[in-house]
Amino acid sequence: MALPDLSLMPNPLPGFGSGAPAKPAIRVPATQTPPTTPGINMDSSGLTEEVQPSQLRVSEKEFSATPEPQQTREAKITPASGPFDTPDDTEVSYNARPLPADFDYKVLGMHSPHLRLNVTDEACEAWNQANEHAVIIIPLYMAFSLTKMQEAKDHASTFIKRAFPDSAETLSTIPAANAIDAQGDDPLPWGIMIDGLTLCDAAMLLYHQFWLSKAFSFVAHPASEFTSDWIGNWAFAATARDRTAVQTCLKTTLNRPSSKIGKYLVENVPDNYERLTIIDSARVRPLTVTTHGTTATHWTFLVKSPHPEDIVKHGHWIEAAEATVWYHPAIAKGAKRNPPKPCRCCKGRDHSTLQCPLTELPFWKEITNPDKPDDAVRANTDISLATELSGHQSMAREETHTHHRGRGMGRGNYRGRPARLRGPRGRHPSSTRGRYIM
Repeated sequence: MALPDLSLMPNPLPGFGSGAPAKPAIRVPATQTPPTTPGINMDSSGLTEEVQPSQLRVSEKEFSATPEPQQTREAKITPASGPFDTPDDTEVSYNARPLPADFDYKVLGMHSPHLRLNVTDEACEAWNQANEHAVIIIPLYMAFSLTKMQEAKDHASTFIKRAFPDSAETLSTIPAANAIDAQGDDPLPWGIMIDGLTLCDAAMLLYHQFWLSKAFSFVAHPASEFTSDWIGNWAFAATARDRTAVQTCLKTTLNRPSSKIGKYLVENVPDNYERLTIIDSARVRPLTVTTHGTTATHWTFLVKSPHPEDIVKHGHWIEAAEATVWYHPAIAKGAKRNPPKPCRCCKGRDHSTLQCPLTELPFWKEITNPDKPDDAVRANTDISLATELSGHQSMAREETHTHHRGRGMGRGNYRGRPARLRGPRGRHPSSTRGRYIM
């Protein structure tokens, strides 16, 4: 698709900005040099992008309570790179930042049913009626509330109309409606469908997946079926220097019919070429984890799913991976080390919130610095990404913080307990006589 004539670019949208004459928009590439798209597994339309995790690990039981796979439309979008617009006006805080050429992370562990968890039948039906070029976005640090949905859909509309003016006249937002009032740190649902996109704009949103600005940032996912390349994290007697041995362990175990996962491939992928293609797709990534002051290296295992269109069968594939003994003489046997909770920022299941790869971006502090509220004010919003980050960082630290018990900790002994939990004579203020926090 040829790029539109910039001289015909529309003025700032009604209702946004101060009404002052707008300077010409600058069209920039989404990355300096588009990276190869690492594996999102999507259905028969040939999507090859990687999209993943949600707050919960979705089991077959959970799938049965979500919309059936046939309720989602066939994917007709092949992710592709391209330029986007950055208007020079009073709302520059909504302008997307190009991702570095070497940033190739895609959300891991997220599957299409995650996007429909705790979504009402009516909302799912509205999503299914959208056109074939729709995508579903999740704002960074999203946690469901009506207030956040109201703000997020307006921010999303502003962001996308500015970046993709070809879709501005037809674009609409369809926020998820919650079936029940979910509890927890990140209550579901998280998604907002963006409908009315041009094919080119939808393809670009999916290709780069992460869209970041000072005023609003989000992750884009397909509206169709998709799975993940992530099969889990493992720890070995291996540091980052042992990457070659870990990679060899993954590939040789996949190729060994006597292993659980090797047997699964032989039984479920009879075509030898297809099976070798899956094995050849295997790759590993080191992840540095610090627990109680001790630093260790865990390894993220990524393999193309043999069932990119079948969520239930993909679950069996993951079970086979978890039941496999991963062994290599140079690094010993692997131990499963999946994070206990997904990332609150991007919802990835392969890392915790404080390990989010987004935090390594060179401009991350610039767009999330809570000490610069002027950008949030200029964007006319109460919940900028900076504000969200400020609150979630403290919660993320509480996840990994442990109150160490003092010597002689026993019944009634509060040594090492936080002072705010102490009541009269060491009891919790709400406890009954004789009951203590243990």
